[in-house]
Amino acid sequence: MPLSVLTIVGKLKVANSLILLVDVCAKMPQSSLEKNSEEDYFRVMKGSTVSKDYSALENEMAGDLNAAATSVALMSGGGTKKVRLHKSHLKGIIPDGAVIEVQSLTFTKLSMGDIICVTQGSETVLRRFLRLKMTNKDTYLETTHDGSDQKEPLSKSALVGRVISVKAGGRDFDPHKAENPFSRLWGKLTEYGTHKAFGLFG
Repeated sequence: MPLSVLTIVGKLKVANSLILLVDVCAKMPQSSLEKNSEEDYFRVMKGSTVSKDYSALENEMAGDLNAAATSVALMSGGGTKKVRLHKSHLKGIIPDGAVIEVQSLTFTKLSMGDIICVTQGSETVLRRFLRLKMTNKDTYLETTHDGSDQKEPLSKSALVGRVISVKAGGRDFDPHKAENPFSRLWGKLTEYGTHKAFGLFG
């Protein structure tokens, strides 16, 4: 699975324990502890470094939960899920703000050129699948995206699913059929910009 719900719950528990105990006991000035007033507590907490870190952590957890919810939803209810993209990393095919439909599948069923949805940290992002790379430690998905000439290896556990439909600009389309045949052929020959086909161009 891309993300474990139990892992996220554990992170939340640890975060709350550390922040509530350390921030209140260690970061609060002694004068405020002596006054022991609610007003002093919030005055000290406001603008404190740990308080800001806590806000950032809350945002990260929210992203993790959204990504986990997407992954869990894909394993039920027909194995598909619609997700709105705030930012697309494959703008040549799928624009920012598009609604994509993602279908769950095992990594062994991926083919070169597939547009896939993966988790990267707390984000759910688009990538172009190139090939599988097996090592002693794990099986990786070699991927790429617009503007990159490098292969990006991702753990197979990052895979959310394959994009099967896109809704954008008032139309619905299959992104894999949106490219013309020449573009698809050239993409595969050059491994979508990460390889020099036949040694061309240096």
